[in-house]
Amino acid sequence: MRTRSRSKTWLVLFLAGAFLHAGVARAENFSRGDYIIPMDSVYQPYDLGSCAETDYGIFQAYGLVYKLLGEGVTVYWAINQSPSRVGTADPNYPDITLTGTAPLVELHTNSDTRGSTGLGAATTINYFGGPFIINVQNPTIKTKVDGVIAAWVANPANSRVNNCNPPAKHVSIHVAKADFSAPVARTMSGTPPRIAVLGAGATDILKGYLYIAGLGAASSGMYGVVTPEQIIAGALDKVGDEYPYQALWAPHWTGSGDRTRSGCETDARLFTHVVAALRRCRQPVPARVALADGRPVRVTTERTGFEGGGVRTCTGPWRTSGDWWTRSWNRDEWDVGLSTGVAYRIFHDRDRGGWFVDAVAD
Repeated sequence: MRTRSRSKTWLVLFLAGAFLHAGVARAENFSRGDYIIPMDSVYQPYDLGSCAETDYGIFQAYGLVYKLLGEGVTVYWAINQSPSRVGTADPNYPDITLTGTAPLVELHTNSDTRGSTGLGAATTINYFGGPFIINVQNPTIKTKVDGVIAAWVANPANSRVNNCNPPAKHVSIHVAKADFSAPVARTMSGTPPRIAVLGAGATDILKGYLYIAGLGAASSGMYGVVTPEQIIAGALDKVGDEYPYQALWAPHWTGSGDRTRSGCETDARLFTHVVAALRRCRQPVPARVALADGRPVRVTTERTGFEGGGVRTCTGPWRTSGDWWTRSWNRDEWDVGLSTGVAYRIFHDRDRGGWFVDAVAD
């Protein structure tokens, strides 16, 4: 039995530049004929034969969404944030559930057909991993979307990763056969902003993901490479009213420097380790943070599964703000390692007040 894969879905959107702050999903109604782009391996092509890497359909679905956004198409990101889901141990809690008389959906003309076995007879369909929805009730928008999809799937991925060269793009796209409702966490439009990538070595990892997603040819415009020295010199600082980057990605990077100094050091030369992955919380977890000289010294939370403790190491703050997509944010972020051995990314909401755990470090 094939298991659902969703761990990479959050990662790739982040790599594509969609640096999003968390928010509460709202129920929105969609109509017969609207498009659903699944984001789990049940419906997206899972294995392209000889490829050592799987989940190409999920990667390439993100590439398609990136292209649609760049063409001015509005894309809705469905994430179930209901209280019954938050903190649940069940990994198979769906974001969207369609029920009714079959067929509930049909495949788009340019959809990959793998993963569609039994789809036409299903009276219940569950979508996981944050599926995307496109409202195509406007004929002009539908024509534009269909054109982008047709051009996207027709062109080869033109990539070679892990000795695998996918011959074309493979994305499953569903067309709703009846009206439905979905919890929309984000309404997105416009090309995502550039991200900063720490160090030349990291770009090789990033390019691999982008090529798998079919975005290799456009990758140079999606990110910029910065060094620790450039960060210290202000490469991430605001220029006028704008920040040059909305996110910093530092995969598999270990810094060098004086490891005997303690406390919250903002000098990037004193980083001893930058984690390879952050698991973002679907909703920020409220926390209590004690400060000394303006720096976190203790973090606690009442949420089950989140350990608290004294702060042994921390870096920051990094101030981020903006009004991308539909909701503004303005916060100071810190990466903290606690006495219990866990590491969090926490932030202080400067506009609304309060501290939150935003991500857990692996």
